[in-house]
Amino acid sequence: MGNTIILARRPDLVLKLEKYDLLPKGKKGGIYEGCAKKWAKERMPPYDIPEYQAMAERLPIGWEEITAQEMNMLLESLKKVIAKRKNEKLDIPNKGSEKLLKSLAQIAFLGISTAATLLVESGLGILPDKDEKAKIQAKEFSFELVLHLINGTGFLNRIFRNIAETMHTSKKDQELIAEVLTLAAIFLAILAASNGNEDRLKSLITSFRHLFSKGLTKVEHFVSDKLANEAIRGEKAQHAAMFLQQARIALEKEDFDGFYEAFTGSIEILQIAPDDFIDDVKEIRVYAKKLHSAIQSSLNDNSNQVTAMSQSM
Repeated sequence: MGNTIILARRPDLVLKLEKYDLLPKGKKGGIYEGCAKKWAKERMPPYDIPEYQAMAERLPIGWEEITAQEMNMLLESLKKVIAKRKNEKLDIPNKGSEKLLKSLAQIAFLGISTAATLLVESGLGILPDKDEKAKIQAKEFSFELVLHLINGTGFLNRIFRNIAETMHTSKKDQELIAEVLTLAAIFLAILAASNGNEDRLKSLITSFRHLFSKGLTKVEHFVSDKLANEAIRGEKAQHAAMFLQQARIALEKEDFDGFYEAFTGSIEILQIAPDDFIDDVKEIRVYAKKLHSAIQSSLNDNSNQVTAMSQSM
C-alpha cells in the first residue's frame, strides 16, 4: 500500500488533470473505488465545495487511486501542458466587451419576453369564439409551440451566439456563453408567460425540462472547468457553480420550487433581478392588452363598415 496514492484526496489536482485530458483511466476493484462520489454525497471535506461535488458526480469511478509511478508521470505531463499553455497568447475579455454583452443580452431578454406576453394575450391563428377556457388553452399552446420552434431550430442560440461574439474570447467560450444566455432567455420568457400562476409555471418548466437539464449540465461543467483553471474566480463564480448544481439536482428530483430558487439565483449573478424584470414585463403585458383591444376594435369597426356598405348597395 506504500506505493498507492489516493488521488481522490486532491480534487483540485483532479480538476486540472480533467481539463487537460490527463485523467488516468479507471481501474476496477480498488479499495477506494467510488470514494469521491461517496465523500461528495456526505459533503466530507474537501468535497464540501460545490465544484468538487459536481466533479465527483460527473466523473466515472475507478480513477481514485493510482501508483506512485503513475502519479509522477501525471505530474510531469501536467507540468509540460501548463508550461505550453503559459507560452500561448490568451484572449482575455475586457470590461468594455462585458458591458456590451450584458446590455445586448438584456435587450434580447426583454424582446423575447415581450413576444411571450403578446403570444399569451393574443394567441396564433383562429381561436375559439365562445369557450373562454378553450381560448386560454389555445393561447397557452401558441406560446409553447413558438418557444419550442424558435429554440428547436436554433434561432435563439444563433441570436445569443452573435451577442457572445462581442466578447474577445475563444469560440468554445462563446458557444457556452450563448448556451447560458439561451437558458436564461427561455426561463425569463416562461416566467413572463406564466404571469404569477405557479401551476402554469411548473407546467412550462416540465415542458422544457429536457432542455434545462441538458443545458445546465453543459454550463455546470464549463463553470467548474473555469474555476479549476482560475479563469474565473471569487464569490460570484463560487455562487454560480453552487446555484447551477442546485438547479440541476432540483430538476432531476422534480423539485420545481428548488429549481426556481436556484435558477433565479444564477440569473441574478448576470445582474438581472427576475422580480424587477417581471415587473417591467407586466407593464408590457398591460400595454399589450390595450394594443390588442385597440386593434381588435378597429378590425371590428372596419368589418361593420364593410357590412353596412354591402347592405346599402
